[in-house]
Amino acid sequence: MFPATSVPLLLSETLLCTFLILVYSLVTGDTSVLFAAADRTELRFALRVLWIALFGAAGMIGFALLFRRLSERARRRAPLVAVGVAGLGFLCLALLPGQGAGAGLGAALSMAGYGFLTALVLYRASQEVPFSHFGRFVGLSHGLSAMLQFLIGTVPWGAAFPALALPCLGAPAYLLARGESPEPSLTPDAAWSALFRKSRAVLLAGAALLSLMIGVCDSVTVTHLTEYAPTFPATRLFYAAGLLAFGWLADKRLALLPAAVIVTNTYFLWFRVFHTEAGLFLPLARLVETVYDAPIIVLLTVGFLHTAARSDRPDLWAAMSRIIELPCMGVGLLAGVALFPVVPLSSVFAAYATLLFAGVALLCRAALLYIETLRENAAAALRATTEPQKTPPELPEVFFEDYCRHYHLTRREKEVLSDLLNGKSVTEIAEETFVTERTVRFHIANLLTKTGAKNQRALTARFYQMQDDWQSAES
Repeated sequence: MFPATSVPLLLSETLLCTFLILVYSLVTGDTSVLFAAADRTELRFALRVLWIALFGAAGMIGFALLFRRLSERARRRAPLVAVGVAGLGFLCLALLPGQGAGAGLGAALSMAGYGFLTALVLYRASQEVPFSHFGRFVGLSHGLSAMLQFLIGTVPWGAAFPALALPCLGAPAYLLARGESPEPSLTPDAAWSALFRKSRAVLLAGAALLSLMIGVCDSVTVTHLTEYAPTFPATRLFYAAGLLAFGWLADKRLALLPAAVIVTNTYFLWFRVFHTEAGLFLPLARLVETVYDAPIIVLLTVGFLHTAARSDRPDLWAAMSRIIELPCMGVGLLAGVALFPVVPLSSVFAAYATLLFAGVALLCRAALLYIETLRENAAAALRATTEPQKTPPELPEVFFEDYCRHYHLTRREKEVLSDLLNGKSVTEIAEETFVTERTVRFHIANLLTKTGAKNQRALTARFYQMQDDWQSAES
C-alpha cells in the first residue's frame, strides 16, 4: 500500500508531468498528437526540446539555491509565485502564434516555473515518503501522467487544449500549500558525509551518460517523425505499464534495476540501430518504448531520492536527477539528429553501447559505496547497543534557562534542545514526545535559525562552549 500521507505529493508530481507534456506539445508545434508536426524539420525540433530542457533545469537549480535561504512565510508563497510564472508563460505559448520571441519567452517561463515546482515536490518526497516507497512514488506518478497523456493525445480537445494546463498548475499549488515544508539544514553523520564525497562524481557522471543515451535514442524516433507521430499517444499506455512495473521492482529489489536497464536496452539497441525501417519500426515501437527509458527514469530518480534523504542538502540532491537528465537528454537528442543521418550504423551502435555500459557501471559503483556505508552505520549502531553508555553531564539549570531566554526559545524548543544536548536522536525525541520526526526537525530548524548555528553539531558545540565560559566566569 502507498502511504496516504504521501498522496498529495504523488498527485502533484503526476499533474506536473502532465503539464510538461502540454508545454512540450505547444513548443514543438502540434497540439493534436503531442508530437512535432510533419512540416517541422528534425533539427528545429531538437533545438526547441533543448531550449525547454535548459530552462526546466534552471528552475530546479533556482529552487536548490534559493529555497533554504527563504523565510518560512516566503516558502509558503514560493509555490504560488512559481505557478504564476509558469501560467504566464503557458498563456504566452497558447496566445502568441508561431515560434517567435514571445513564444520563446513563454516556453522559458513555463519551464522555469515547472522546474521549481517539480524540485519542491521531489524534495518533499525525499523527506516525507518512506524509503521503501520511493520506487512506487516514481512509478505511480509518472505512470498516471503517461495515462493522462494518452487521453490528451487521443481526445479532440480543440480550443480547450490550453485550458488543461490550469488544473495541472492550480492543483499542485493547493496540495503543496497544505503541509509545512521540512527544513533542509540538518547535517548527516560522518559516514554519510564521507559517502557523498566519494560517490558524488561517479553518481553525477553515470546519470549524465544515461541521460545522453536517452537523447541519442530519441533522435532515431525524430528521424521517423512522420511515421511515428500518429502512434505516439497509444505508446503512453505501454510506457505507463513499464513505469509501474519497474517502480515496484525498485522497492522490492533495487539491486536488480541496473541489470534490467542493461537487458532491456541491449534489446532496444539492437532494434533501433539495425531495424530502423518504418515497416518494422512502427509495429514494435510501443513495446520497445515500454522497456527502454522506464527503468532508467526510475533508477535515476529513486537513486537521487535515496541520496537526498541522507544528505545535508536534500533540496539540491532530490532534483539532481532531473537537473542532469533534462539538458543532457536535449544535448543527446540534438547530437543524434545532427549526426545520425551522416554517420554509419556501426558508429551509432558504438556510441549507444558506450553510454549505456559506462553509465550503468558508474551507477553500480555509487550503489556499492552506498551499501558499504549502510553496513558501516549498522555496525556502529550495533556497537552502540552493546557498549556501555556514558551518562551525559547534567546541564546547569541556571545557565540553561539564561540561554533559552537569550534566544527567545519556546517551551517546545527548550525541550528539544535539552534532548539534543543529552545525545538523543531525532527518532528518539519523536518517540518520547509522541510527535512525528518532521515536527522535531521543524523545531530543530527554528533552533538553528534563532541561534545562528549552521547544523546540529555546531548548535551543541556552541552551547557547551558558552557553558564552559559561563562556568569559568562563575568560578
